[in-house]
Amino acid sequence: MNTNTEVYLNNKPLSAKAGKNDITYDNSQRNGNYSFVGRHQGGYSAFVFELSDMLQLGVENELLVKVNNEASPQVIPVNHTLFPMYGGIYRPVELIVTDDIHVAVNDFASQGVYITQQNVSKKTADIALKIKIDNKSGKIQPIELLTTILERDGTIKAKQQTAYTLPPQGRQVLSQQIVVKSPHLWQGLDDPYIYKAVTQIKKDGQVIDEVTTPLGIRKFELRTGQGFFLNDIKYPLYGVCRHQDRWGKGSALSNADHDEDLSIIKEMGATSIRLAHYQQSSYFYSKCDSIGLVIWAEIPFVNRVTTFEDNNAQQQLKELIRQNFNHPSIYIWGMHNEVYSPSAYTVELTTKLNDLAKSEDPDRYTVSVSGYNVIDHPVNNNADVQGINHYFGWYNGELENKSDKDDDVATWAQRISKEFKDYKIIFSEYGAEAVPEDQAEEVGNFGNQWSNPSFSQKNMRQNSMKCIGA
Repeated sequence: MNTNTEVYLNNKPLSAKAGKNDITYDNSQRNGNYSFVGRHQGGYSAFVFELSDMLQLGVENELLVKVNNEASPQVIPVNHTLFPMYGGIYRPVELIVTDDIHVAVNDFASQGVYITQQNVSKKTADIALKIKIDNKSGKIQPIELLTTILERDGTIKAKQQTAYTLPPQGRQVLSQQIVVKSPHLWQGLDDPYIYKAVTQIKKDGQVIDEVTTPLGIRKFELRTGQGFFLNDIKYPLYGVCRHQDRWGKGSALSNADHDEDLSIIKEMGATSIRLAHYQQSSYFYSKCDSIGLVIWAEIPFVNRVTTFEDNNAQQQLKELIRQNFNHPSIYIWGMHNEVYSPSAYTVELTTKLNDLAKSEDPDRYTVSVSGYNVIDHPVNNNADVQGINHYFGWYNGELENKSDKDDDVATWAQRISKEFKDYKIIFSEYGAEAVPEDQAEEVGNFGNQWSNPSFSQKNMRQNSMKCIGA
């Protein structure tokens, strides 16, 4: 994955590789036969560039993609020591061909269809769709927009067809409202039922574009002092944090690798996953939908601040939300993980991120995470929920409550439940590492890692999976 990706197009391909690494865009020249297509900053989210007006039909067109994983103060994560930033292209690349009239494909690389749900119960659910449509024909175009909600077996549950007239200029945002009666609810691991919402653009009775989105009808709520409720049923969140890399592969995981991770996580008894600390594969989110795991999704604003990452953090959050908007498994958007100083700047940026998330998706929660176990820290109270990373028995606190000076997990939870009874708090990371090569297996109440004696260790490093609770 890369902090910076640049794409160039050449209608007269060069046979030799020599000189291609020297191609840059400086806003003053065309670089020989290469035209600048676009630049994307960030190594985890998808992006789309429009090529239509640049391609020449009947000749070979060469795309040159330059990637760079060098750390940048403008691109999150600015800290490349917490987890590796590998180089290269590690997710699928597609050439998308559409009709002149089509559902938008370059709206931050989203599906162009956004589904929201209101008044969800076993009796009924109000489903709203926002569809972004481009008309590149240069003419006024009458169309019909048809959305059909299908059961698993393909039978029609509900549908809505609407006639529109598209102007020749500007992207159009169209809306549809569908009432689903007696919906089969998405109930997590117990019953992860998913409908298909198929949205079609029809012209003269012919389908000219079609987008299929998952529709898991559900509602969720975090109740202070009570926990997480799914469709008004208490649903405890037991889970792990998951990084996407593997030994020998980096982040270039196959679907089989993703499936194996999910199988292990499910076998552990998890009901939830925090996808730390960045946007992960669209395949993984889709599998969580179908399995029934409840997901925390977040951007890589992690551990370090440069004061130059403001625009990129907002860009990556918008990409995360729009590209994953329709996944029923996602209940919360993560703003940051353990970022603090300079405090005034970080508070301002986190507030911007929270406002952006609420503008993009007012129906989901937002969360920011503290590693200091300071519930009322000003940086961490600009979202709906606060996550607490606290490694009892590794640093601070005790594995077992053997003194009056330090908490263990149980006494800490009891104390903060009283002192901050009106706060929504999630125990977002805990544990004491689990890498056999790095740590000796010893039993006892060792306390602070940094004290003497501490955990026996060869080398401390970030573990890829840490438990969360609600």
